[in-house]
Parts: sequence; structure tokens; C-alpha cells
Amino acid sequence: MAVPVTLNSVEWEQSLLQLLDLGKFAKNRFEQIKPYAIGITDLV
Repeated sequence: MAVPVTLNSVEWEQSLLQLLDLGKFAKNRFEQIKPYAIGITDLV
């Protein structure tokens, strides 16, 4: 994976970690609303 020259490695690492946190958060939210989503699709 090529690291952009414009970013220094610390900024690159931090933005990568933020992306990972966002992914975990989104997954957790999805797990919370999944039962409701399934219930809605069952009604339709």
C-alpha cells in the first residue's frame, strides 16, 4: 500500500485509526438497529 507523500506518517496513521474507529462505530450501530430493520422488512 503506497503512502501519499503529502501526508507525514503520523497524520496518515491517525486518519487510518479514525477510519477504523468509524467503521467499528458504524458496525455497532448496525448491530443495534438490525432487529428493527428485520422487523420492518418482515412487515413490508
